[in-house]
This record gives sequence, structure tokens and C-alpha cells, in this order.
Amino acid sequence: MEVSLYKFLKAYNNDLKTSNNKYYGRAIGETYNVISKTFSKESIEPIDDYIRTVDTSGFRKISFDFLQTLKTIASSKYYDPLNQIQYLKTRINIGKELLNGRKKLDVVLQCGIDISKNNLMILAFSSNYNLDLEASMLKGLLIEFPTEDKLFIDVKRIDRLTCWELSKGEENVIDFSIVQPTSRNLLIKTANRLTCP
Repeated sequence: MEVSLYKFLKAYNNDLKTSNNKYYGRAIGETYNVISKTFSKESIEPIDDYIRTVDTSGFRKISFDFLQTLKTIASSKYYDPLNQIQYLKTRINIGKELLNGRKKLDVVLQCGIDISKNNLMILAFSSNYNLDLEASMLKGLLIEFPTEDKLFIDVKRIDRLTCWELSKGEENVIDFSIVQPTSRNLLIKTANRLTCP
């Protein structure tokens, strides 16, 4: 079973109800797809093409706004974002032997890494998020469970966690080195909520 970091956080908060706004979820997925294409092509062209050509009705208007905001924030913080930030999509593997069900759980992490500043960057899509809690959970997941991508930066070397909130265009930064990780037991309990509802 595969879930996003966001869905894992919702399960931690015991909030497994599905959203009534299907557009928002589709817009987030499409935004990540365009970001992934941008980094794989090593060109801003996929974002520019999307912004220039997309029909902005329905959920695509939300993706359009997210991508414009992302481009604005990235270019205000970095001279050459595509060369200064590494994009990573990986899965944090929680093995089925640790869980009550018959399924393993993969928590999908999509993030940016600025190795020169030991900075891990995540995206948020609404102002209703708790960066301290997300940082604690993310640190716990990265310490306690393997990732499929062995090139991932060592958690002990990450000094900062930066969150770019794309609905309002805000940046929030915390000192990741002092974040207390969520315990392994709480993470497994959360994973069980998802695999054994």
C-alpha cells in the first residue's frame, strides 16, 4: 500500500475521512507530476508550458496557481533552482512484518534537497498544516525505516527543513537538527491505522 506523507500525517491525527474537494487532490497530484517532469528534463519548460497552455477551468486552475507560486518562490530564493535543488521522490518502507495487516506500507516523500545548505524542502498546499508535527514525523520515518533511494541525504546532516506553502506563497523554516523524531511505536501505530482500518 502506498500513501503520501500528507495522508500519513492525517492518519497520525486520526483524521482518515476523505475530503469532499476532489479537485484539490487532483490539483496536488498534477502539480507534483509537472514538478517531476521539470526536474527530469532539467528545464523550466514543463512548468512554463503548463502555465501558458493549460485550460484553467476545474482543478487545473488550482494546479496553475500552485505552479506559478512555486516558480515565484523558487526564483526569489535561488539564482538557478534546477541546478541548486535536487528533486527526490522516494518511498519510506514500513515492512509488513511490523504491521498487523498483510500489507507493507510505503510512505511517498516528494521533496527538494539543497545539499549546499543541508536543507530539505517540502511543499504544503494549504495554510492548515503543522510544520513542527510534520518535521517530527518525517524525521522519525527517515531514522526508523529504510528508503528505496539509497542516495538520500543522511538525516543527521539535515540542518533545516523548509516548507513552501503554495496556496499563500509563504516560506517557513525550522531547525531540523533539534527536532525530536516521532517514536517508532507511534509511527507503526499510525501505519496500522492505514493498513488495518
